[in-house]
Amino acid sequence: MNVTFKKRFGDTFKNLNWSLISSLLAAIISFGSNVYYLRTFGPDQFGSIAIGYLILAFALPFSEFGIVGALIQRNKKDFKIEIAQTLSLFISIVLGLCCMFFFMFFNQFTIKDPLAFSIIIFFTLVFLIYKTYFSIEMNYHILSKIVILSTLISHTITILIIYLFDNSNILILFNQRLLLPLISLILFCNYSKIKWRFSYSFMNLISEIKFGINLMFANVLESVYKQGIPVLFSSKSLIVGGLFFQATKLLEMVNGFMFNVSNTILFSFFIKEKKNDKERISQLFILFFLIITSLLILIFSSFGEAIMIYLFGEDWSGINSIFCLLLIMNSNNILDSSVRVDLKSNKYGKSIFFIEVLKKLIIIIYLLNFTFFNNISNFIIGLILCGSLGTILSIIFTKDKIIFSDYIYKYLLIQIFIIINLFSITYNAYIISYMLLAGLIIYFTNKILRFENH
Repeated sequence: MNVTFKKRFGDTFKNLNWSLISSLLAAIISFGSNVYYLRTFGPDQFGSIAIGYLILAFALPFSEFGIVGALIQRNKKDFKIEIAQTLSLFISIVLGLCCMFFFMFFNQFTIKDPLAFSIIIFFTLVFLIYKTYFSIEMNYHILSKIVILSTLISHTITILIIYLFDNSNILILFNQRLLLPLISLILFCNYSKIKWRFSYSFMNLISEIKFGINLMFANVLESVYKQGIPVLFSSKSLIVGGLFFQATKLLEMVNGFMFNVSNTILFSFFIKEKKNDKERISQLFILFFLIITSLLILIFSSFGEAIMIYLFGEDWSGINSIFCLLLIMNSNNILDSSVRVDLKSNKYGKSIFFIEVLKKLIIIIYLLNFTFFNNISNFIIGLILCGSLGTILSIIFTKDKIIFSDYIYKYLLIQIFIIINLFSITYNAYIISYMLLAGLIIYFTNKILRFENH
């Protein structure tokens, strides 16, 4: 490795390695903490707080108002970050006050202390301010250290509070959402060695806001969808709502780990080899994702129920089947993310927003015509089919902005993957899943060898 390579890519490898370490440790800490939370509280209790997470999911994208995505995309490192910080702070305060009034007038959602919950939301939103700074400055290795420490400390304190003082009120879990940004901001000040400065020249951010506003609304739609489904279930059955809610949380942990591992392995390898074929890297990324997903489906289809009951307790029987179906549904999401990244890199914000609206309209039509509360498995299978339809429509409607043939190839590969795994789970034909996994591994290996020789 020569001096030029070290100078050019040294920071990239440092950031990638720390991103992997952060992802691994954060996943371990979060999962270990989650085991304690689930053994302490039942699914019906988690179903009762689903609305709280929905409000947070709705507020987070609005708090930065598209500014973060715009500044990162344009790599802005000038004074405008101070304006963005100030504006984000004001928006966070407004959203916190709105949330407080909302819970005061609609207290049937079991939020007993709207003022405390509003404070939690406020600090959770302020958390984005330091993240903006490090994202723009590309200091991801510092950001990763902060994530590890703040995650560990916040979960540790929350567990101690539950253990020592009150293990019956599940709202105490929101302590972790309050402590995480507070601790992160303290660590941020320690690492950055800078003082907070206010700047009110908000008009200077107009171009950035216009650039990121479509992406913001797309994020809002996606967040509300992810957190809204557990609320729908909870309105009929708190137990089912809690099971679905925690299954999605497990999926988020798995996704965070897989994305960071695959990014670190694939991108660092190809940077080292000085290969810049973005499309082939994208293909290998999807293949790697499908291989890991296949492996997880096989493990949890065969042994998952016993594993989940052993870890979380008898009350959580049934979460495994939901988790396996969500893993299959997640296959469409990886392709959606690929399309989204492609459009974002070319600054097609309106196309991203249009795609999200289209996909959510399909889901709304499905919800209006399907009584999903009677059978959660059938409901998730319906969501998988909605995802497949939404993905192909988004590819077709944006074919003039992406490489159409490559995305059709990826789409067909993922649909074959979905069909085989659904059949395997439904009829316990796991031998087919083993054959699929073997085929994907062989195909992935062949792709890497051909890419190296290219």
